[in-house]
Amino acid sequence: MPFIRTSLFLIVACIAVVALRAAIAQDSVLNSGSRPTNSSTKSPTTTKSPTTSNRERETPTNLVQLTAHFGFAGQWKLGHVCPVRIDIEGLSSTAQPLVVEVQTLDGDGVSVVYKRTFDANELVKVDSGALSLWIPIRIGRQQATVTLRVHAAERLLAEKQMASDEYPAALPSTQPLVVAVGGTQGVDTASSANVAGTATTFSTAIIESAEELPDASICFASCDLVILSSNNLALLQSIRSQQWQAFDRWIRDGGAGLISLGPNARDLKENEHFAALLPGQILDFGTVSNPGPLESHVGTSDPIDNFSVTRIDAGSANVELTLLDSLNRRLPLLTRHAHGFGSIQVVASDLEQRAFADWPDRKKLWRLLLGRTIDLGLAEKSMGAQTGNTAYLGYDDLVGQLRASLDVFPSLTAISFGQSAAIIVLLLLVIGPLDYFLSVKWLKRPDFSWYFAGAVLFATSVGLVALRSVMRPDEIRVNTIQVVDIDASNQQATGHLWSHVYSGRARQVDLSLKTRAPDSNVVVDWQGLPGRGLGGLMSQLNTDLGMPDYVIHQDSAIINQVGIPTAGTKCIAATWHQPIELQSQTQLKEIPGIDQLEGNVVNPLAVDLKDCMLLYHHWYYSMPSRILPGQSIRVSFETIPKDLPRRLNGRRVVQGSEQITPWNPADRNSVPRLLEMLMFYKAASGPSYTTLLHRYQPQLDFSNLLMLNRAILVGRVEDPLANVQVSSDANLPSVEQDINHNWVRLVFPVEQSQGK
Repeated sequence: MPFIRTSLFLIVACIAVVALRAAIAQDSVLNSGSRPTNSSTKSPTTTKSPTTSNRERETPTNLVQLTAHFGFAGQWKLGHVCPVRIDIEGLSSTAQPLVVEVQTLDGDGVSVVYKRTFDANELVKVDSGALSLWIPIRIGRQQATVTLRVHAAERLLAEKQMASDEYPAALPSTQPLVVAVGGTQGVDTASSANVAGTATTFSTAIIESAEELPDASICFASCDLVILSSNNLALLQSIRSQQWQAFDRWIRDGGAGLISLGPNARDLKENEHFAALLPGQILDFGTVSNPGPLESHVGTSDPIDNFSVTRIDAGSANVELTLLDSLNRRLPLLTRHAHGFGSIQVVASDLEQRAFADWPDRKKLWRLLLGRTIDLGLAEKSMGAQTGNTAYLGYDDLVGQLRASLDVFPSLTAISFGQSAAIIVLLLLVIGPLDYFLSVKWLKRPDFSWYFAGAVLFATSVGLVALRSVMRPDEIRVNTIQVVDIDASNQQATGHLWSHVYSGRARQVDLSLKTRAPDSNVVVDWQGLPGRGLGGLMSQLNTDLGMPDYVIHQDSAIINQVGIPTAGTKCIAATWHQPIELQSQTQLKEIPGIDQLEGNVVNPLAVDLKDCMLLYHHWYYSMPSRILPGQSIRVSFETIPKDLPRRLNGRRVVQGSEQITPWNPADRNSVPRLLEMLMFYKAASGPSYTTLLHRYQPQLDFSNLLMLNRAILVGRVEDPLANVQVSSDANLPSVEQDINHNWVRLVFPVEQSQGK
C-alpha cells in the first residue's frame, strides 16, 4: 500500500509540476507584449495587426477597392517568396506614400505581417486604370487566410480578407517551377504526371503581359528557370527597365534563364537589357537544310524538317551544338554561358516554328535543355514522396539538415532520453522499495511514507528546476551560417545567411541584419522547412500556438516583435547585395589541350582565407591552409589537381581498397561538409549520395557554374560580413554567439585556350 500511495502521489505531483511550468511559460508569452493568436482556431485576419493593436480598428473607405494577383500567373510555392501584385482601384493618384500590409501565416503557423511603404513614383498604372504595386511575401500554411491593407497618412484606405479558396492553391515547396515569358516554346510537353494525376514533374507559368512580371529580383526566388521567347515582340518591348533589372539581378544571383531567338530577335537588337543577356551580337539569319547533327544530339531517329536559325556571335560561351546553313556557314544552335553566378542557355531558333511543333521528339530536346537546371528523373521519382530512408527525420531536403544542425547550441546542455529514463527509474526506486524498507520494515511506521515521498518529490522538483536554470540560462544565443559569393568580374557580393535565435525564456525581440557596407540591399524573412514533418510547411500542426503576431518591415529589413517561446528558437534567413572592393585580381587560363588551369590565384580580400580549395570543372586544387591578404599562389602544369567528386564524397583508399565516407542525414555536427554539399550538390551526385533533395534553395548549388569557364575559390573567414542583431524594448540579457560559420566563394573568369 505505501508503494501504491506514493506512486499515485508521484504521478499527481509530476502532473502539477508540468502544468505549473506550462502555465508560467504561457503567461510569460501572454505578458510579453502583443496579444497572442491561436492559429488553430482563429484566422490571423481576425486579430488586429501589430501596427493597429493599440488603437481602435479603422473603417476603410468604400471608394478604394483592392485586387490581388498571386505568384506568376497564379503559380507560387508554399514557403517560398510569393510575389503579390496589388491593384488599387478608385485611387487615380496619390501625393502621399502608401503603406501596404499583407498578413498571413509563417512556417510555424504564427501570424506575420509584411509591411512596406511605397512612394508615388513606385506605383504603376495598369491597363485597367488601377494603380499597381508588387510586394513579396511568404505563406507558410496551405489554409492560411491572407489580409491586405493599404494606409495613407495614418488612414486605412482599403482592406481585403481572402480565405485560402479565394486565391490560387500553392505548389509544393520542392516543386520545380518554369516561367515562360512570351510563349512556352513547347516546354510543357516535357512534364509528366503521376498515375493519380495529383503531381507533375514541373509546373509551367505562362506570362502573357508585362504587368504580370514583378519588379524586384527577390520575387523570382521561387523560379527554377525563366524562358524568354522573342516571338512575342510586343510583350518583350513593353517590359519596363526595372523589370529587366530584376530579372538580370536574379540570374546574376544564381538563377537560370533560357532564351529562344526567333525571327523577331532582330527587332530586339537595340534593347540594351535583352542584348546584355546574350553571349554576343545577333548577326543575321539562315536556314538549316541538314538537321542531322541535332537529331544525333537529341538521340532520335525521327527526322525534323528544315528550320530557320538566328546566327549569333557565341563569344566566350560554351557551344554545345553547331549546324551548317544553306550557305555552308556555321550556326551555333545551342550555347550556354555564365551570367554572374547564374547561367543562360540560348537556343538560336524559334522552337514554336512548324518544323519543331510537328517534330515528335521536341519533348526530348526540351528534356535535354531542362536537364541543366532540373533533374527531371529525380523529380519524376520523388513526386510528392520523401526519398530514401529519411522520412523518420521529418525532412527530405538538405535545408532540413541545415536547420537541424543550427538547432544544436554547443553551450547548452541537453538531457538525453536515456538520462531522463534513468532519473525516473531512480526516483521510483527511492519512493518505492527504499521507502517501503525505510517506513515499513525499519521504522515500522507506514504513515511515514507520506512525509518521505513528499520530501523526496519536493527536493526532486527543486533540483530539476535548478538544473533547468543551469542548462537553459535566461539569455539569448545565436547560431549563424553564412555563405558570401563574390563575383570578381564586377566586384559584387551576394550573401546568404541562416540563423537560429534561442531564448531561455519567452520574450519578444527585434531581429535585423547588420552588414559592413551601409548601402547593402538586405532582405530578412523567416526560414521554412519543406515536408510534412513536425514544423514542416505541409504539416497540419501549428507548432507555436499562442505566439504573438509580428511584423517584417521590408523597408528597413527588421523583424519586429517576433515571439520566441521558452527555451525555443526562431529560424530566420537573409540575403543581401553589396559592392566589394577587391585589392588584386586573379589571372587564370586553361592549359591548351587539357582541362586544367595555370596562372596565379590571389586572395583579393582584406582578411585571411582558411581551408581553401580551388575548383574548376571536375577538378579541385589543394591550396595552403591559410592564404594571407594579397598573397599569390601559383598554379601550373606541374600542379596536379584531384577529382572533385572524390573530394565531396569523402573517397579514400584504405588498405588497397577505395572507401566512401557515407552521408548521414541525421548528423548535426558536420556543418562544413553540409555546406560543401549545399554549394556543390550536383558535382557530388547529391541525390544518390545523400538520399536528400536540394530543391528548397537550389540556387546555392554552383555545380553548373564550374562547367562555364569559371573557377571558384572556396575558403573560410573568421570575421563575418554580416551579423544578426537582437534588440528588445525590455531589458535584454546578454546575446552570445555559438555556432558561427562564414564561408566565401570567389568566382573568377578563366581565359580559354585558342581555338576552343
